[in-house]
Amino acid sequence: MQSAHQSVFLVLMLLAPCSEAGPSTPAPLYFGVSEAWAMPFGEIQTSGGRTALVGGIMKAWQEALAAELGRSAVPVILSRLREEQRDPGIHIDVRCFTTPEWVTDAKARYDWPSPYMTIEERLVGASTSPTVQTLEDLHGKSVGTVLGYHYPLLDPLFASARITRDDAPNEAAAVRKQLAGRVDYTVMRTIDLAYLQRIDPNARALRASSLLITRTSVYCARSKSATISLEQLERAQTRLLGRGAFERILADYRVAPEK
Repeated sequence: MQSAHQSVFLVLMLLAPCSEAGPSTPAPLYFGVSEAWAMPFGEIQTSGGRTALVGGIMKAWQEALAAELGRSAVPVILSRLREEQRDPGIHIDVRCFTTPEWVTDAKARYDWPSPYMTIEERLVGASTSPTVQTLEDLHGKSVGTVLGYHYPLLDPLFASARITRDDAPNEAAAVRKQLAGRVDYTVMRTIDLAYLQRIDPNARALRASSLLITRTSVYCARSKSATISLEQLERAQTRLLGRGAFERILADYRVAPEK
């Protein structure tokens, strides 16, 4: 009997380190990613039936946020329809690159920390074109836009035919029209223009006007079912912004200064 007791004791001793082991690896943070994202915000690729976020500003920012919280980042690709649906089979902790104005039932579905960046849209035209400073400068001009998008500042001018709206199916197609000289100006995010000028030298002939079309603050919203608190998300974001982490990410998508 003694040998049996000794055997049991040895087994318990071998198992003891397992019960005293350190905490398990923290669960990853799941970030909602729109399949409509495009560079510089997000590069979405599909291969072998699998869609993945492989690059872009939001990939780098989400990974930085997760690391600051001691987690790993897992992107969850959402179709445009599923972005607005409450699918119980899909778990999202955080949804970045959004704003309450773009989300149905924004306050009921998400908690909102401080914004982490501001996006501006301006009129972009050839560097040889007159600089647009006021709406009056647009009289008789054509303006490149995206089909289905609303432009509160410009819509009354489109409606009155004082300026001509020229729709493209997406931002990239609108820019191609501008580069080809098929429109006088195009509504474009300044960060998109900076990225385009980085990757396409021909785009460096474009210039943004001083006339601001829209300015939007964007957020990383916390899902109500998230595994982190709003305070944790806010503090992590504040630390990263304070260290200049987001500005360093943006620098990778802007034209490098000439030496």
